[in-house]
Amino acid sequence: MQTIELVKEVVPLIDEEIHAVKSIVEQNYVDFDSTKMSPLIVFFTAPEKRYIVVSTSDQGDFVDVVCRISEAMNIYPLIDAHSAVISMNTNVDIDGETTPAINMFVISFAHAWSITIPYEIQNSEIVWLNDNINVSHIDDLELDDESRQMVSMFYIYVNVSNLHYNLPELLSYLSTMNNAINFIDNDAPPFFDMSNDEFLQKVSYE
Repeated sequence: MQTIELVKEVVPLIDEEIHAVKSIVEQNYVDFDSTKMSPLIVFFTAPEKRYIVVSTSDQGDFVDVVCRISEAMNIYPLIDAHSAVISMNTNVDIDGETTPAINMFVISFAHAWSITIPYEIQNSEIVWLNDNINVSHIDDLELDDESRQMVSMFYIYVNVSNLHYNLPELLSYLSTMNNAINFIDNDAPPFFDMSNDEFLQKVSYE
């Protein structure tokens, strides 16, 4: 097992990312009586610079979810990303009991970690089992076939260099799939927002 300090060498803001994901789960429980969160991908262009956050749909089976994450991961080479943090729901075994958790994958060209954060619901409140947080290098994990394919997909997008479309084209496509796309500091290229079945709107923050 690794330590969170090793992750901070690549993504110094990982504590903030963990806090943000915990807050999303807690708010979902308050608002919807469900701890389920949509997969969330945060792309960094420098160790301490978030560029874009994409939330994909959690509908369908595991393969459907991974396919939508895969589509969003095309952003990584298009912005020449420094790293990305991918957060999604999972379950872990603690003392023989299946326990809900959030799995955060932290990836860069040279590193890849999994941070698993389990929790329980006690007296209608989420209790984070911080003593059971697990930080592992992805290569050290025992994965089933589907999870192994997902991790392989992460590696592909971190290492790919030639794509046949540009960032505005990809963002326009992602909007048709109702992904939530948020740029940090309004640093966004122009693209057509086709979400929510609305008329084409050209979005530009210039």
